[in-house]
Amino acid sequence: MIANMDLARSLGPNVIVMSGWVIADAKAPLQWRLVSSTGDADVSSAVYTFARPDLVQSNEYLLMHRQEGTGFLAVVHGEWGAIEDWRLSIGTSDDPSQADLPLVQYGDTTLEQFFFNAWQPVRLKLLNTISNLPDTAEHATIHDLVERLAANWANEISLFEHNFSPKTSAGIEHRARTPDGQFYVEGWAMTPPNVPQARISACLVGLRGGQVHVFQSAFRRPDLPNAPTAAELAPGFAIISQGTLSPSAQSATMIIEAQVGDEIGYSKILLQPRNSAEFTHLFWTRVLDPQTALDNIVTSIVGTINRHLEPKAGLVDAPQSAAGDFAIELVVHGLDSQSHLTHMLRLSLATLSLAPAGVGAVLPDSTQFDPVWMIGGTWHKIELSACLKSCFGKLANERAHTLLLDACCMLDPGFEADLQAANDLLAADPRLLAVALAPTDMTLTRDSLVVSQKVRGRYGKKQRGAFAEATLCLNRGNSVPPLLVRAGVLRAIAGQLWTSPLSTLDVRRLIRVLPPHALGILETPNVAVFFNAARPLSLSREQNASIHNMFWWR
Repeated sequence: MIANMDLARSLGPNVIVMSGWVIADAKAPLQWRLVSSTGDADVSSAVYTFARPDLVQSNEYLLMHRQEGTGFLAVVHGEWGAIEDWRLSIGTSDDPSQADLPLVQYGDTTLEQFFFNAWQPVRLKLLNTISNLPDTAEHATIHDLVERLAANWANEISLFEHNFSPKTSAGIEHRARTPDGQFYVEGWAMTPPNVPQARISACLVGLRGGQVHVFQSAFRRPDLPNAPTAAELAPGFAIISQGTLSPSAQSATMIIEAQVGDEIGYSKILLQPRNSAEFTHLFWTRVLDPQTALDNIVTSIVGTINRHLEPKAGLVDAPQSAAGDFAIELVVHGLDSQSHLTHMLRLSLATLSLAPAGVGAVLPDSTQFDPVWMIGGTWHKIELSACLKSCFGKLANERAHTLLLDACCMLDPGFEADLQAANDLLAADPRLLAVALAPTDMTLTRDSLVVSQKVRGRYGKKQRGAFAEATLCLNRGNSVPPLLVRAGVLRAIAGQLWTSPLSTLDVRRLIRVLPPHALGILETPNVAVFFNAARPLSLSREQNASIHNMFWWR
């Protein structure tokens, strides 16, 4: 084995950066250890390796013996003390010390010199590794130094314009960031037939205490010409990060790397500010889109959510909002096994200005459930029931209306006006018993419908004055749009209608049994209804807890 180092420096307290190369014919994986007279630490998990064929191509002996050149980069964080006491030992499980490189011999090169002479993928890896260090005073000097280098590199890179490299056509669809450090970029990248798919990597200039996660083949893009149909070649990608943006960062700049074979291209994009509600709506709308998101995308993305937030104390005793003249009882159904959808709905309700007379939830199984929700800026304790029938015993009065909300819904602030409009429809026409507040794609005619129902509909501002026959398309698994129902009607028919504990199917049955003249549609852009499959999404307990912590503070 032949090995050498280009850089070995201490970057402030407890952080050491090393880079160099190795030529070896070892069949077993290489092992990397930091060794001193007082300790021995395996740092293999922190070592980033990459091919260096240039090291052996000029040497016929090495080529003949099929030896390989490997570059390496490592940023290690721990209690190291003086760098002079340590050496890097490289070997295998059979021979753990085939090369020993004392770190003190390679400390003359500055990080700036190394950075601007390094292969560009190594620069990107270095930036991502340093950005993952905590945003603390202990590491402030390291962050400042590396962010300055990153900003200088970003100045050399052109803004994105329709491709990442000569062989890669591409597009950026979303580039969102929030003030509290959430980042979401979505786009697509395609190469010509018989050309390998581009490998996407990215870094965020000024990121601290966070990682950049790239999900390739995350979204199908049937809208693109010549897009591949195979799921593993889906051209849509997502880049997600959580962390803190440096105060010195003038703008949130992301550098995107696309590698096709030996060809590597770089572009930069500027992220656009969004408030937390807008960001979360965009994020979950895209991740849960049944038409384009691949089946495994949610589970993969949730695994990267690592923000833990403490719940607020004393919420159970918070005062309830008083019911006004327009009294609404809110009942949430479809909570079983769909925790990510439930948290998304909770965020929607927290940003609205509703003042419900009571809040109930149908939880037909033993799923863990947090019974305290914020609705309209006020904390409410949720009354749990095993089925919809048992939710209607304590309705406010005959003038009250019940809003049935599927956990698969997300509501924009404009939903408040829609809800008032639905109430006005019920007040104006005593024959109407319920109004469905449905998004446009649930009122369009489809060639093949799982369930459909002819109803009386109202469409947009131009046709507010008259009803027209419409079709409510219930072709999204078990999903149902919000339904505003007269409370008295529910009380009257609950005993006959709800015999099953499956709440979502109960609401569908209500829609089906109501005669066409009794059910109206208020078409609205302020409601999103996501696909709720009969087979629940499989998330671990840790992932469910991460989603809960992510949304709790809302």
